[in-house]
Amino acid sequence: MAAAALRRQGFALRLARLEHQRWASQPALREDLKQGKVAAAAAASKPEVVYEGAMAGTLRRVKILSFTSFVFSSLGAPVLAFHTYPEVSVVAKSSIASMMMMLSALTTAGLHWYAGPYVRKLSWKPGSKEVAIETLDVLARRVERKIQLSDVHPPDTNKPLVTFFARGNHYYIEEDRFPSPELLKKLVPRR
Repeated sequence: MAAAALRRQGFALRLARLEHQRWASQPALREDLKQGKVAAAAAASKPEVVYEGAMAGTLRRVKILSFTSFVFSSLGAPVLAFHTYPEVSVVAKSSIASMMMMLSALTTAGLHWYAGPYVRKLSWKPGSKEVAIETLDVLARRVERKIQLSDVHPPDTNKPLVTFFARGNHYYIEEDRFPSPELLKKLVPRR
C-alpha cells in the first residue's frame, strides 16, 4: 500500500514539474508565434506533397473491405459449418470451415501483394535528397517511409505494379500523372 502511495506521489511531482516547464516556456512561445518564427521554421523543415495517387482512396476502402471480409469469414465459417447439417461428419465440417477461412485469407494476402507497392502520397522538398513515401499495409493503415534518392534502383521483379525499388521495398507511381519531371527522373531510372 505504501509503495503505491509513493508511486502516486512521484507521478504527481513529475506532473507538477512538467506543468511548470510548460508554463515557463509559454510566454516565449507566444512571442515567437506573434513574430511568425515558429510557423516559418515548421514550413521550412516540412517537405511538400508532390504526388498523390489517383486510386489512393479507393485502394484504402478496398483493403478495408477485404480485411473486414476476412475477419467475418474467419469468425463465421466455423459457426456456419458446425451449426448446420447435423448429419455431416465433424471432419467434413472442419475442412469446409478451414477452406472458407483460407480462401478469404488468400484473397486478402493477394490483394496486398498486388497493390502493396502503390504510393498514396510522396513528399519531397525540392533540392533535397530524401523522399517521404506513404503506402498502406495489409490492414489499410498508412505506412510512411523515408528513402534517400541514392537508394533508388530499377525493380528486379515480375510484380505487375512496380516502378522502382528502394531499401528492400517495391513502389509504384503513375508516371503519366507525376507532376515533377525532375524527381521522376531520379525515381524511375530507365531500365
